[in-house]
Amino acid sequence: MKKIDLGQMIAVLANIGVITGIVFLGIEINQNSNELAAQTRNSLYEMRANLELDFQRNIGGIADIYEKIKAGEALTGS
Repeated sequence: MKKIDLGQMIAVLANIGVITGIVFLGIEINQNSNELAAQTRNSLYEMRANLELDFQRNIGGIADIYEKIKAGEALTGS
């Protein structure tokens, strides 16, 4: 049986630690990417919901504009 050098054992353990750290870093980056994607989807959903609410609140004004366009009237700023 060969006698294992202490320095060589420390180097092997250090290399294993580096590889383990890289694996955990990859997992953390993946989790962060997933979280950012979820936040982006949520922001888009909220913006769309707010846009739909604004549209519903202003439906009378939009209907008036549509009727003017349909009747061929000029649209004026007021």
